[in-house]
Amino acid sequence: SSSADSPCFMSSKDYQDTCNKTGIFSSDTKLNPLASATKVYIPYCTSDAYAGDASFGGWEFRGGAVVDAVLSDVTSFLDLGSKASTK
Repeated sequence: SSSADSPCFMSSKDYQDTCNKTGIFSSDTKLNPLASATKVYIPYCTSDAYAGDASFGGWEFRGGAVVDAVLSDVTSFLDLGSKASTK
């Protein structure tokens, strides 16, 4: 685990399993008109604006692969693309 003396940069290993964000992520319909919409929160950990696919100076930048994996996972989980979704 990370600490102030030994931070874990470019990693999501210390992130929580759930997102307790507000604003667009709020589930309160009085505060958020998108409360019932499906949303995916991807904590920033790739240091490449989710666009990288390269190695540099011993560092790996794979943000593009992160986005591809998330989209694939969400598409599969919600059964999108193959037929009309009823969820």
